[in-house]
Amino acid sequence: MTPEQYKKVKEIFHAASERNPETRVEFIAEACGGDGLLLREVESLLDFQSHSEKFIEKSAFDVGARLLTEDQAEAFKGRRVGHYQLIRELGHGGMGVVYLAERADDQFRKQVAIKIVRGGLATDETRRRFRHERQILAGIDHPNIAKLLDGGTTDDGLPYLVMDYVEGEAINQHCDAHQLTTTKRLQLFREMCSAVQYAHQRLVIHRDIKPANILVTHDGTPKLLDFGIAKLLDPEPSETSAHTATEVRLMTPEYASPEQIRGEEITTATDVYSLGVLLYEILTGHRPYRITSRRPDEIARVICDQEPERPSAAIADRELRSADSKTASSNPKSDIPNPKLFRGDLDNIVLKAIQKEPQRRYSSVEQFSEDIRRHIEGLPVIARADTFGYRSGKFIQRHRYGVAAAALLVVMFVAGVAGVVWQARVAARERDQARLEKTKAERVNSFLQEMLSSADPFKKGSNVKAADLLADAARRAEVDLVNQPELQAEVLRTIGNTYSGLFLVNEGEPLLRHSLEIHQRLFGPQHHETAKTLYDLAQLLRTKGDFDQAEARFREALGIQRKLAPQGDIQSATTLLYLGVALFQHGKADDSEGAIRESLEMTRKHVGDDHPGVGIALNQLGLSKEYRGDLSGAEQLYRQAMSTFRRIGGQRALESLVLMNLATNLSSQKKYQDADAIFQEAIALSRELFGENHAAVAVVMTHYARMYLLKGEYAKAEEIMRPAVEIARKSLPAGHPESAQILVTFGIVLVRAGKALEGEPFLREALAIREKALPKGHWTTANVRSMLGECLTAQRRYAEAEPLLKQGYDEIGAALGQKHPRTIEAIERLASFYESKKEPERAAPYRALLTKN
Repeated sequence: MTPEQYKKVKEIFHAASERNPETRVEFIAEACGGDGLLLREVESLLDFQSHSEKFIEKSAFDVGARLLTEDQAEAFKGRRVGHYQLIRELGHGGMGVVYLAERADDQFRKQVAIKIVRGGLATDETRRRFRHERQILAGIDHPNIAKLLDGGTTDDGLPYLVMDYVEGEAINQHCDAHQLTTTKRLQLFREMCSAVQYAHQRLVIHRDIKPANILVTHDGTPKLLDFGIAKLLDPEPSETSAHTATEVRLMTPEYASPEQIRGEEITTATDVYSLGVLLYEILTGHRPYRITSRRPDEIARVICDQEPERPSAAIADRELRSADSKTASSNPKSDIPNPKLFRGDLDNIVLKAIQKEPQRRYSSVEQFSEDIRRHIEGLPVIARADTFGYRSGKFIQRHRYGVAAAALLVVMFVAGVAGVVWQARVAARERDQARLEKTKAERVNSFLQEMLSSADPFKKGSNVKAADLLADAARRAEVDLVNQPELQAEVLRTIGNTYSGLFLVNEGEPLLRHSLEIHQRLFGPQHHETAKTLYDLAQLLRTKGDFDQAEARFREALGIQRKLAPQGDIQSATTLLYLGVALFQHGKADDSEGAIRESLEMTRKHVGDDHPGVGIALNQLGLSKEYRGDLSGAEQLYRQAMSTFRRIGGQRALESLVLMNLATNLSSQKKYQDADAIFQEAIALSRELFGENHAAVAVVMTHYARMYLLKGEYAKAEEIMRPAVEIARKSLPAGHPESAQILVTFGIVLVRAGKALEGEPFLREALAIREKALPKGHWTTANVRSMLGECLTAQRRYAEAEPLLKQGYDEIGAALGQKHPRTIEAIERLASFYESKKEPERAAPYRALLTKN
């Protein structure tokens, strides 16, 4: 070998020594570039290094035990122990050797596993431990734990145990060999958890859970083996002796908990930890720690101090290594799961199980297994990432009084938020969904509680606004919850919905879009959480007046829900309902009514008549009938909706909406006395629920003013409308579709009160809003156009007024028919226009139409 070749060998050898064993082979092959001599020399050096390190680092006890085992295995092969003939060695551990044996007395044929204490280690201590293991196994009968069949002492005085022979492969090898999906691996792991929990219930801690001690049979049943170093939580007095303090700690370091490494008290949390390491390995393909040395100080440093990599990150690293490998694609068993499936709950579940401190792990194996079940079924889990929960606990200890005050603010905050939703979300959920929402609400509430503590008046002054709190919460959620993406998405969704309820749609929209992005990344496009966020985003877009986008998002959410529940469910019914509302607001009355009727039928089928969705659908169908000119039919539906809400109870926001619609309907029927009383009730309820300066109050006041407009009491109508417009300006963003009705009503009130010049700007603003928000030719836009024509007629600007009046009449009549009240009003304006121009012959046909109608 030339000096240059030797130098190259050294460089590759040192670089390869720094790499993980999993990537070393590919690295060497690439670095040597096809030079066989270089490759052989580097591999030779690495092999020598590996063997020398293992020999130096291995304890004299381990080396001696191995030599004794090898001698004993040869000596015992073929011997008879009790009723059984030993066939061959299956394996060996710290105290004994396990043999495959067969029944030898011709009574029946059966293969068993026999564990015999190592001959050179048959001390009083090891004999005691064998008796201890036999005592444990004798009290255990579980389908996932290998059974104790017999026990005794060999002719030369060595204790032995006879157990079920489990023919299978280690659980990690089984998962890889059969290319099990992540869900299948989790389900298999849960079976193993049931065995460990069973042992714990019988006051037994295994203390040596690892793949080699969990074999999966040919039919897929996992079996837990080897209770040789198990501990009784309630030992007999004879078992609690100084003999437990041995020089050699019995454990497998790679799966041992920090308290085992440090020689501290062992509890069931120890098995939880080992199961967590096992789950990490099953899911990612390697253990959370790399133990490269058997030196006790090095083992303690790695296990007790080193923080494990998140499983999703470990899989992502493995994915990158696989992509870099030239041979990875040729191995079908090298399939790597998608890291996105692990981010969030699954990461947190695994990391919670392997916390350094026992008290921060799952309180039991059963709780650990239950969290996995909830993850599989898409339910919320109790696992938390380190940062928020741990810090918030410390925060509460430091600020007890501030947190108590914050808790009060939370109650006030939540109560206020409940009142700001103009059309309340459907409240009832199916039982499992209700539990899911309750748990999520608790998690979100926990975050909001810490957030509200920042509203300390000594820090920010006494005038802390809800919008400021929401902005702070949103900023903190983006930063503090970055390692808890599922909780982050839920908090952002909650804050976004609250913004929507406050009509602060520009602030809420990016939060809901970010929440949607997270849910799509965590769960994929066909998941109920993704559908729920799409629905919430659609509601915000509807509130914003972006009806095209709202319709698209509602339909997208509905598509997912129909796939998840082909027979329909309450979530699909709710989405259909508000899709219908959005279609109606967008002027698509026929499509709207179809969606509303399907929603009503689906709601009644799944939850019956006593559901808010039924009342909302009846109210919306009432609007459809009124739109078509059937005022009496609409009144009946409004009254049915009101009866539904009052029968259910707790639907006061929806009651205020239906009260307004019913009063408006009665005023259109000229039942002014009844309408007035109901309007007064609706305004009082709206103020109670939403406060004086909410857009919902302005809307009800506008409808109330319209009644006085119909009665010809213009001064009274103007008196009501001026504060209504002021409220709308403060509470709604500029150009909001909901403000158009308020502006047009105020504009026409001013026109009728003899203030046409003052009313014109309000009518033009309303027309611009409707032309932008609604499809061309929509009758409500045409109605504003007709009113603007009336305003210009009052100012004798006839050339400008005539085309507006004609276009308005044509479009309203085409949409609503000749007998509809809005069409009749448009005809009246045209007749008055020509009469104002002193052209009675041109007014006559319109007067004839009015007489005919």
